[in-house]
Amino acid sequence: CLHVYDHTCLHVYDHIFLHAYDHICLHVYDHICLHVYGHIGPHIYLYVHDHIYLHICFHIYLHAYDHI
Repeated sequence: CLHVYDHTCLHVYDHIFLHAYDHICLHVYDHICLHVYGHIGPHIYLYVHDHIYLHICFHIYLHAYDHI
């Protein structure tokens, strides 16, 4: 479950590493740009710009789509 609010920009990238132990929910607020790259699986790679707030909620699966 990936929630993007307002005119947030979501692209694909591959930097900073985030390990998804079980299910993770990422909430991106305001006009913030979040770059997500890599493959869906036990590992998800993220590149985070300044002033980005990542709210991690367990028990929710992170879904990625070709177009967001």
